Amino acid sequence: MKFKIKSARLQFSVRNTLTLCLVLMVLGCDGLYQPISQPQPSSSNKNDTAGVSRLFAVNENQQICNPSASQDTVNFKGCMLFLNLEGTLTLNVPPEWKTHYSLTADAHDRLTIVDTTNTVRWFLIKPDFLQQTSMQDPEWSRHPDYLTFLGDNDTASDGYIVRISDKKILKINNGLLQANSTPHLWLPDHFKGPSELLHDAVASPFSIAGSSWDATRGMLDKETIKEYFGTDSVKFAFSKNKGSSGLTIYYIDYSLQNPHSMQIPRPQGRDGYDCESPLISPDGNWIVYNCKRGSLTCEAYIQYLGDSSEPVLLHDGTAAEPHWWSDPRTGAVFVLYSTKPGPLFEDLQKVAGDGSYGETLIRRITPGPKWLSLYDPESMLAPLPFQGGLTRDGRYLVTGYIYGYILGFPSIGN
Repeated sequence: MKFKIKSARLQFSVRNTLTLCLVLMVLGCDGLYQPISQPQPSSSNKNDTAGVSRLFAVNENQQICNPSASQDTVNFKGCMLFLNLEGTLTLNVPPEWKTHYSLTADAHDRLTIVDTTNTVRWFLIKPDFLQQTSMQDPEWSRHPDYLTFLGDNDTASDGYIVRISDKKILKINNGLLQANSTPHLWLPDHFKGPSELLHDAVASPFSIAGSSWDATRGMLDKETIKEYFGTDSVKFAFSKNKGSSGLTIYYIDYSLQNPHSMQIPRPQGRDGYDCESPLISPDGNWIVYNCKRGSLTCEAYIQYLGDSSEPVLLHDGTAAEPHWWSDPRTGAVFVLYSTKPGPLFEDLQKVAGDGSYGETLIRRITPGPKWLSLYDPESMLAPLPFQGGLTRDGRYLVTGYIYGYILGFPSIGN
């Protein structure tokens, strides 16, 4: 495979306030989407610390897991998906949902979509037909109406897809994954799902025959995928252990005549590292992922989606949680990632907004059928680490572990 590398030197003077840094980055990064000012939510959850006027706390002082930025700019604008830990949640629940959404939670018993006012906008409580002890690793798919997650027990995990609009759940893998397999679903942009959002829909399983499973890999067959989605233009990426090599990335392309799980070659010299958190590109041809050793050593890679492809390092140094973003005006493609490795243990309202705790970097790329152009240098999108990606409209960053946040971008001149 050939990779064309393009470079351009660009220097920024970084101020110590987040607002000004964000403004400078939009001005200085060619092709970046200029965020448009949004009305401020009327909420006591609005903060103004270290120059950050639009940093919104989520489930304040309570742990959240696996943050994921909304891909829906109509029903869930400025929202974040997350997984709960056990205990008392500190969320605002609409009155009509209070009998269904208790603020006393068991560990990993629900998926929640929340907005900048810390209000629950959608949820999925673990249904009885999921036999596993907990839910794990939710991720908003490229399509705004679908999420993926794992059902986990002590020995193995199943992979699931849920359609947000009607909470119809498809089990896509039968027990051959692990709790950290981090699945991701890709559907083409032209795919049209159900148009009506049913906030109060009840979770229900999609019927699957016993013969629908590939016995050796536990993946669902092509016919069932077509029945659920109405198309076989579907790709599914995930990680699973491969002996002493550590977590290894696989994917399945259901548009092929005989779809089966294919392994993505790992970076050279990285045996024993865990390759995980794969995300498929908007065009369906590329993948970004973490390569981790322990909780503090992490690299970010981009790679063609094929069984003989070569990994390309995105950042020379620590980089975690790479995410795709496509400019809605121009279609230009970017990858963003955080330089803060491991879980986010610090309250972002109490650390300096000067990049010393970590940064969110972004770089433009041009992916083709089997080639790639990288634009260097990276630009700083925010002088704080955000690990859950950027909303599709480019107006909100999300992050979370001990502390969860949504960051709203100011417009130029604010």
